[in-house]
Amino acid sequence: MSGRRSRAETRAKMIDAAIAVFSERGYAGASIEAIARESGMTIGALYSNFSGKRDLFMAALRVSTGRGADPGPQQLDPDVVANSRERLVADGAAFMTQVRAQPQRFRLLVWSMMDAANDADVRSVVVEVLREQRQLQSDLLADVMTPESGGLTTDQGAVALNSMAIGFALQQMVDPELVGAAEGAEALRVFVSTIAGEAAPAVATGADASR
Repeated sequence: MSGRRSRAETRAKMIDAAIAVFSERGYAGASIEAIARESGMTIGALYSNFSGKRDLFMAALRVSTGRGADPGPQQLDPDVVANSRERLVADGAAFMTQVRAQPQRFRLLVWSMMDAANDADVRSVVVEVLREQRQLQSDLLADVMTPESGGLTTDQGAVALNSMAIGFALQQMVDPELVGAAEGAEALRVFVSTIAGEAAPAVATGADASR
């Protein structure tokens, strides 16, 4: 057990180093040598855990999107609908909270999405990781969506949910005084409740809130 834990800790340290290097230099500017120096490990140690730079980049991006070691949809408790709904909101809230707590991770995601427009290698990794994330969300949405969900498919709902979380996180990074994780989490909760066919509470506008 201790050997397994030590290997997991070693991989986590390497991934943290990869996030730091990729978020600073981008995919093209990063190197295995730089990541090894950042992690305090040898190049050989990196290659014993990852097949190369692309593999490290994918692991770093998975952690940055909140996936990490998560193998996929988990076995849910008996109250499937409530638990799926709560997980969708909780996962989104955790992702947005990470923007302030660990800004390098979100910066890596943003820069990777921008680099993907011009770099086929980066695009293939970003597409795979985001599709994994949306598939998890789509599977959870299948438990909460009803005929009253406005005609959205679960895949469309996942794209909307993912876009909302990234959009709120981006605005939080740029203007944290106005946009916080709490506001983003509340918006996600209202969205999930709405497509679940529930009546979401009215959200006060700026004018209403000032009264």
